[in-house]
Amino acid sequence: MNRKWKNIDINNEQLLVEKCIADDRLYQEAFYRKFAPNMYAVCKNYTDDRDDAMDFLQDGFISVYKNLHKFRFEGSLEGWVRRVIVFRTIEALRKQKRYDEVLSNIDPDQYDDQEDFELETVNSTAEEI
Repeated sequence: MNRKWKNIDINNEQLLVEKCIADDRLYQEAFYRKFAPNMYAVCKNYTDDRDDAMDFLQDGFISVYKNLHKFRFEGSLEGWVRRVIVFRTIEALRKQKRYDEVLSNIDPDQYDDQEDFELETVNSTAEEI
């Protein structure tokens, strides 16, 4: 296991951010390891399901890395990361709720006969999601 990230000064947030923006995988790993434990706890506040929390965390960090160039060092880096994680988590929960609502309106017995299965129904359901 490669542990070179342990040699990185994770308290030098300016360098950490700059290297992450430059796609330095070692610094991205150090960044993740610095913030992931606290951000996982944030995600767990929104769900009791460990797998969902891990999905929220992963999606949130993807968004963090994609938007890290927008961080202006005018406030706490951890606070900024938390806001991104919370936003992505709430967004995922909203999508899940819409998906669940659509599924709850579908009668599975309606599709017992393959001939009755209409493409229009699939398309309209997909558009709702």
